[in-house]
Amino acid sequence: MDRWFISSVITLALFCCKPEALPIEDGINIFDDPEIIRIYDFADKRAADSLYKYLKHPNPKYREYAARSFGTVQDSGAREPLIALLLQDEFVEVREAAAYALGQLYDSVATSTLLDILKIEDSLFVRKTILEAIGKGISQTQLSAFNRMDFQSSAEWEGFIWGIYRAGIRNVHDDLSVQVAIGLLSPEVSYSARLGAAHFLGRTREIEIDKYLNAIGHHLTNEPSPHVRAQLARALAKSQKEDALNMLIAQATDEDSRVRIEAARSLGHFPDASTAMDTLIRLLHDEQVNVAIAAAETLETMQSDVLRKKIQSLDIDALNARAQNSLYSILLAVPVPDQQLISILKSSYGSSKSPLQKAGLLQVIGKVILEYEFLVTETFSGEHPAIATAGISALVALRQREDFPPELEEEFAEIFREAILSGDIALIGITSGALLDTTLGFKESYESHDFLYSAKENLSLPRDNEALQVLEKTIGLFEGREVPPVKNEYNNPINWDLVRQTPQNMKVRITTSKGEIVLRMLINEAPGAVANFLQLIEKGYYNGLTFHRVVPDFVVQGGCHRGDGWGGEDYSIRSELGPQRYQEGSVGMASAGKDTEGTQWFITHSPTPHLDGRYTIFAQVTEGMEVIHTLEIGDRIIDVQRVIVNE
Repeated sequence: MDRWFISSVITLALFCCKPEALPIEDGINIFDDPEIIRIYDFADKRAADSLYKYLKHPNPKYREYAARSFGTVQDSGAREPLIALLLQDEFVEVREAAAYALGQLYDSVATSTLLDILKIEDSLFVRKTILEAIGKGISQTQLSAFNRMDFQSSAEWEGFIWGIYRAGIRNVHDDLSVQVAIGLLSPEVSYSARLGAAHFLGRTREIEIDKYLNAIGHHLTNEPSPHVRAQLARALAKSQKEDALNMLIAQATDEDSRVRIEAARSLGHFPDASTAMDTLIRLLHDEQVNVAIAAAETLETMQSDVLRKKIQSLDIDALNARAQNSLYSILLAVPVPDQQLISILKSSYGSSKSPLQKAGLLQVIGKVILEYEFLVTETFSGEHPAIATAGISALVALRQREDFPPELEEEFAEIFREAILSGDIALIGITSGALLDTTLGFKESYESHDFLYSAKENLSLPRDNEALQVLEKTIGLFEGREVPPVKNEYNNPINWDLVRQTPQNMKVRITTSKGEIVLRMLINEAPGAVANFLQLIEKGYYNGLTFHRVVPDFVVQGGCHRGDGWGGEDYSIRSELGPQRYQEGSVGMASAGKDTEGTQWFITHSPTPHLDGRYTIFAQVTEGMEVIHTLEIGDRIIDVQRVIVNE
């Protein structure tokens, strides 16, 4: 078989590859079985020693769940026991779980063993998982032999390309990897394999695609999935060829908004092309709000006098508020900004009743260095956390500019000291991050860094984990020493009574200011996150909050009581990292690192495989994706309620 033309021979149906699942007890969910609760509870407590015993349990069901739990625990000491399972266990589900967990170790030692086991493993189901797991830890020296493997089943090809993708996002790749991905875009290949190939091409840095432009163009024309087309449009940003530009202009008219969004972003890599600029200006009027936002944000990266003249001729006020802010930022990015425009923006800021709208305007005004005093006043006004967060972010951005006036360095050092002493978690976290930039010389700006310790005294775990992480690093930098990572201790046991009462078909309805969204809770996969979410619902925690973060063709995020993304509570829950993939409408727990989850969650616009195995997936959208695609920053969560559906 031709290595690069994947024929219909490999379209073997996947259901032929996976055996029947191990039986579970009848019940509303798997936690009717107390042994499964014990396994999950040990995983939640990161009690690896207790989990090891279950890897040798006579019941294969318990061996499977214990093995998969190590995908969350990620204990390197489990490597040998998991390898033993993979080599010796007679049940394919157990071996597959072990393979997944070994991949979650992300190390080359496990990868070497997986490469050897691949030669003797006869289950396509297990081989598929091994192939993807290999990509999570494979080194550059191991890659060449891996890339030269050949397969006869779609299951193996899928595992293989996802392995190539996992390696690629770690910047482990070669030209052979690109050839593999191009070959797997063929229409005879399964959707999952095409998606993996497209994400490899779209998300892997520093790959050369110029010689494959004809093939990419062909697949863009014939590909039925918008998710695949969107990533191919993303990949075209890696070329500066006119052919790539023309393809992107064509994709900017795609029927699916997510393809138009990725095309818009990729057009930013052609800043000198008038056709790219004109296409983006046209997209400012796209009927889908996220397309207009993406186009405006891309234009903001393409600063030029020609662009400013084009923007001055537009009716900016007719556009979406977020797109307006990007265009105003372009107009202000000149040596002598228009004072009349600044006055208009300040007037709009003063009259606005929306804290989030004011936060957006403050960041625009913050593009002008001479307006820094206005920024300082509003940052410390205490009006709303989102305004303070926007203000300090703008001040940090000013300080990082190459044209920052040296005569203001001392004043900004004092502003940042006050920000860190303010007690506000966002001001502490953002400013500490700025102080970590050694090129700005903050270490020499302060006679004493005792103020860092004063700020630390007012922070506590687990609530302030995100700010503490950065603050500790800053202290370590100022003192010239390595600091251990900040970790949340186990502090919030799973409510197993609630878990046992939650049926597998439990649904939740989120009523927003744009419409309703229905989620199906994944109680079997993420009992801790689901129980936490349901408890917060019962308290009415989310009622009246806003979606504080929206990234076009990525996520909408809510659940922050502050409204700026920095809000947390006096507890945290553990990460639950299973083999589930982030698809369109997957609901995940936001975090500042492993085991820092709490109240915030996000919903994906599209498949986002770079989040797989790193962020808990606890629900899936079943109704209302059309609503999700219209959500903007500031849209309200009116209420969230349980809906039990008998299926």
